[in-house]
Amino acid sequence: MTRAGASSELFRWLKRAALPAAIFAVIYAWPMLQILRSSLDRFDPITGVIPALAPDFYVKFLTDSFYLGVLWRTVKLSLIVTVVTAIASYPVAYFLVRNRGRLRLALIIILLIPLVTSPVVVAYGWLVLLGSKGLVNELLIALGITDEPIKLIYTAFTLVVGLVEVLAAFMVLSISASLQNVDWNLVLAARSLGASGWRSFRAVILPLSLPGIGTGCLLVFSLSMSAYAVPALIAGPQVKVMSELIYEQTMALLNWPFAGCMSIILLLSTTGVFSASTALARWWREREIRQAARAAEA
Repeated sequence: MTRAGASSELFRWLKRAALPAAIFAVIYAWPMLQILRSSLDRFDPITGVIPALAPDFYVKFLTDSFYLGVLWRTVKLSLIVTVVTAIASYPVAYFLVRNRGRLRLALIIILLIPLVTSPVVVAYGWLVLLGSKGLVNELLIALGITDEPIKLIYTAFTLVVGLVEVLAAFMVLSISASLQNVDWNLVLAARSLGASGWRSFRAVILPLSLPGIGTGCLLVFSLSMSAYAVPALIAGPQVKVMSELIYEQTMALLNWPFAGCMSIILLLSTTGVFSASTALARWWREREIRQAARAAEA
């Protein structure tokens, strides 16, 4: 390709990318820059926001063990939710792809219900189910397993369960999309060569579905990091996460600069985990390629 042809191709590419870039800048980049700018202001409880360019709130957050503990708890719980959701969703996605009929349709409807239902309604459903006078405690007392209600809500376990229910559909749909592209003749070929069902799954199906698992994990993790309604209602102040701190600073204390600071830190933390997971996936893929090349040479 000549230099003129390359320049023309580059110009056409830039022309096509101009509109998406402008939409991205207006909808996402500009508001984030505004939040970043406001996070550098100062705040006085009496006079309110004081325009400035000072990193005071970043220093406050990064030097306070309480805030760092909440950030770590948010990341840790989001990772747990992501792993549990992936493990629980894979068999469901596999069933949806490999089966047809009414049961498949019913399962799809069940999966879609949390997507069209407010998280507040879902959280209240768990409160009714797991509360001190909920169905689970009433059943335990009726069976004689316990004499008094067991504390099942306002715990990290309940928060994980609630978020898994709300976000499972994203994981199932992502994995299903990958499984639908699997060439099942490869599985038949592996079985005909003597591979067991587990060996066929581990060597053929699982690697081909990794893109869907990765996409689902990114979606579930990002939504878990920013979830507010479910943590606020079924975890409460006992298991405080970043979204609750941001809400308190914004709506209760009106400290918008500190809320902006927390939002930026939450965004950077999420992006950092994304980058680390992408680097790990790239390393793992290159490692598999090197092993395959060595096996071919041998």
